[in-house]
Amino acid sequence: MREHLLIMLWHVIGDCITLTELSDSLKGILSERYKLIEISKSQLSKVNKNRDYRAFVWAFYELIDLIWRDRKHWRMKRDLKVLGIDSTFIVWKSKYSKFGYCGLTGETEEGIKIHTSAILEPLTIPLTVMVTPGDVHDSLEFDDLLEDSNVFIDLRDVVLVFDKGYWKLNRFKELGEKGYRFITPMKINTKYEVLSKKIEGKISDETIKLSNGSIFRSVTFYTDEGTERYLTNLDLPPEEIKEIYGMRWSIEIFFREIKSYLKIERFIGKNLNAVLIQIFSTLIAYVLIALLKAFYKMGILEIKRRLKYGVDPYHVSIPIAYSSSDI
Repeated sequence: MREHLLIMLWHVIGDCITLTELSDSLKGILSERYKLIEISKSQLSKVNKNRDYRAFVWAFYELIDLIWRDRKHWRMKRDLKVLGIDSTFIVWKSKYSKFGYCGLTGETEEGIKIHTSAILEPLTIPLTVMVTPGDVHDSLEFDDLLEDSNVFIDLRDVVLVFDKGYWKLNRFKELGEKGYRFITPMKINTKYEVLSKKIEGKISDETIKLSNGSIFRSVTFYTDEGTERYLTNLDLPPEEIKEIYGMRWSIEIFFREIKSYLKIERFIGKNLNAVLIQIFSTLIAYVLIALLKAFYKMGILEIKRRLKYGVDPYHVSIPIAYSSSDI
């Protein structure tokens, strides 16, 4: 398992596009330095097909658990951390995928979805990840994402930020009843009764009653670019409401990085088990690279390049073949 995981991490770092390319790269000085074993294309394909992908899921969550113990990596806002919830679509044609809306192309595509909740800024780390067929609506995974995130953090100590894809009146009511704080954009044409209203300059701060009887704040910003309106149960100044929701952008950056820089969309196997192994191997690689980014203050491409060629920022060899106890 350890050797298999190292090979899959090397697949991400080394930008290997195919099984043949990955197998061929497991030779020479770098593979010896990183203690990577040689394995043929057919053998690696067989291992990816037969080893239960849940071993890689376990490795991912063990790593997250180790990192989560060190709380200094996350920005606090009024003693609260910010937890973002979102999903991304990956085009993949197979018997396991389904047709769904792909935000990148703006079309209905065949593929799968990665749903995640992540602690945001300055180190964006996913706390939980779920993979579904492409036709599964984001909103259906919301409660499961929260439940799994609650293993790592008391959700009463975070601010939940999510977009309109998770809009559901009864959900907001339930979040409030549990003591969970949240910020989400208001949907156009939402029906509500204004209970109180305060206007300062180009900011409107209202207390409203939704059609299901729940009471929240509606904070509206009128700008030259348009109107921004948020629904929340946070008792913070309007400017902070906007700032906190703006942190959600870092989860979009996370998706962009694993797609553009870590090539999570280029699958080297066709079997579902192999694809899931690759997805969670890529997530493990992302988390390790994110830690290096935070330490060395470098971009992800520079970190990848130095790992690929075996040097740190001071041109000192980086040993990555640690035992599990050294992670």
